[in-house]
Amino acid sequence: MPRVFIATIPTPNWGEEKGLSEEEIEAVVAHELSHWKLKHSAKSVVIVGVVICFRSYLFDYLNQTLGLDGVSIIVDVLQTAIILGYLGKFLSRTKEFQADAYATKLGYGKPLKSALIKLGTNSLVFPKSDALFSAWNHSHPTIVERLAAIDLLMRKSD
Repeated sequence: MPRVFIATIPTPNWGEEKGLSEEEIEAVVAHELSHWKLKHSAKSVVIVGVVICFRSYLFDYLNQTLGLDGVSIIVDVLQTAIILGYLGKFLSRTKEFQADAYATKLGYGKPLKSALIKLGTNSLVFPKSDALFSAWNHSHPTIVERLAAIDLLMRKSD
């Protein structure tokens, strides 16, 4: 069983400073612990490793069969960075939805929605954007997307 530490310094206690209730803070903590429970970090490391190995294998194969030169190494590195960037955003967005779903399953749907609204208001991020633009450019779903997903899960569980 992992240890849990309670910090009394103000930095980790940002929730109270953002005007969140205790229940909303619990919901945010449930969301964050859901990332741990669902092994999101470990899965990310494995996926990135697989992509890098695949790209390395593919580059070696192309280099041997087509006789590519050193410039193509730079192109390959840039392509890999772009692919990993978009893959990372896609996976991050998916993991956020999964963590929201797990926290909702634990009974924190309503306070999580309330916390997301407060945090979104405090961060001055525009709550909605084009779905395709958001998918390609944001590592987290918009507040509107997350609220809709939580609503759907809460309706399904009723």
